Amino acid sequence: MQLKKKIKKKSFFIFLFHLGIILLCGLSIFLCQKQESATVENLAWTIYEKPNLHSSRITQIPYGKKIKILKKLDYWYQISYQGKEGWVPSWIADTKEKPNTKEKTAYTMKKVALKENDYETSPTLTSLSKGEKVEILKEKWNWSFVKVKDDYGWIPSSNLSELKYNTNPVQTEEQKNKVNPRILYVRQQDTKLRTKPSTKSESKQTLRAGAKVTVLKNKTDQWYYVQTASGEKGYIASWLLTTENLSHDNKRKNNLKGAVIVIDPGHGGQDAGSVSQDNRYEKDATLATSKCLEKELKKQGAKVIMTRNDDEYVSLEERTDISNKNEADAFICIHFDSTASSNVASGTTTYYYHENSKGLANKINQQIKKLPLPNRGVQFGDYQVTRENNEPAVLLELGYMSTKKDEKYIFSKEYQQDVANAVTKGLLNYFSNQ
Repeated sequence: MQLKKKIKKKSFFIFLFHLGIILLCGLSIFLCQKQESATVENLAWTIYEKPNLHSSRITQIPYGKKIKILKKLDYWYQISYQGKEGWVPSWIADTKEKPNTKEKTAYTMKKVALKENDYETSPTLTSLSKGEKVEILKEKWNWSFVKVKDDYGWIPSSNLSELKYNTNPVQTEEQKNKVNPRILYVRQQDTKLRTKPSTKSESKQTLRAGAKVTVLKNKTDQWYYVQTASGEKGYIASWLLTTENLSHDNKRKNNLKGAVIVIDPGHGGQDAGSVSQDNRYEKDATLATSKCLEKELKKQGAKVIMTRNDDEYVSLEERTDISNKNEADAFICIHFDSTASSNVASGTTTYYYHENSKGLANKINQQIKKLPLPNRGVQFGDYQVTRENNEPAVLLELGYMSTKKDEKYIFSKEYQQDVANAVTKGLLNYFSNQ
């Protein structure tokens, strides 16, 4: 009897052992089936140690090789290749183009920064000289992902030419006259729009001080060829035009009530902006801070326009268009800074581009510098949202995403409210001094 019990007990353990093996095999097969694989279907991929273009490079995977995708994290894939694990940018992995026997090359048209991501405030990896040859791997929106020697990064496509850039190019008359349309304002009352670039030529139209005109041709012999708001075309002497919106200054109120304020939360949608050490996104912090500011400005009776209200992508051009079309009394762009290395920079900065925005920048920064983070002052900054803006505009960098100390403030509701209060007070002071 005892022998039978021992046999049954032994058989039961053997059964459990085999069942465990079967379950483990089944689980392994299931996991293998779930694991994604991919083939390198474009140019060679560089594997990075971490999901960051600044991290060490492990190796390169040549075209045609198969790899395993272990994990997806934001804009990066963790992969396995020949026993090595690392990270590749998803924007390379998602490109399905096969390598071309004729490389798609271009040349830089001027000195330009090679960026980590496809947006203007992204960290700079290195600086490229004018006329430097690059290999275009991918194009996205108005940016190109390029390879330069052993470096990879993003460059605005407008800074690249398919022909090698000549430092002294021979231009046709049409090329000399072609410009990107820009806005200027008439300096004095009863300015004449002339048929020819001469004070003796016939007058086509008389313009008031502050009238807006669009430049159609570059300045020649101190004259601009322009188009007025009514569609009339002609010449105006350059000394009668200015970049400052004089009529805008005259109509500006002495308080926030009724003023048009455009708030621009940086980044959004597929453009996450900088990523903090805790994998939090700049786009979320800019939106949260902007909403606090919106609430405070509405309390003062301002008419507030947000360039985005949700996690959506809005191009830089669209952002400035919103400001220009609504003739904003002030444009406030909210951003958070970043550096390639962690914990090396801290603080806030106020940027402006045009002289007519400097007063706004100073008034706001007088309040921003009272925040708990160090203040880097008011600085000139060449950003599209301020450069292409016809209205008083500033870009605020309100802390460093790459620094732990700053990150704690950036994602704090208390700090976001403090920022909103500071900017609102700065705007109140700005309008009261007009």
